[in-house]
Amino acid sequence: MPQPRPIWKGHISFGLVTMPVELYSAEARTEFNLRMIDSRNTARVQYNRVNAETGEEVPWSQIVKGYE
Repeated sequence: MPQPRPIWKGHISFGLVTMPVELYSAEARTEFNLRMIDSRNTARVQYNRVNAETGEEVPWSQIVKGYE
């Protein structure tokens, strides 16, 4: 795993005392995307927009956002 690098380096001064400061990011993204694959023939399994009541696929133009 690579060492984190500081985003910013500087100094804070309190009268006669100077302290070095380094700013690091608080988040490290280590995720990667996996695909769903059919174990029988290793074909990709697609994500379809399906109506829960009728079972029919819904086109993007008919999809709206709402609160139940």
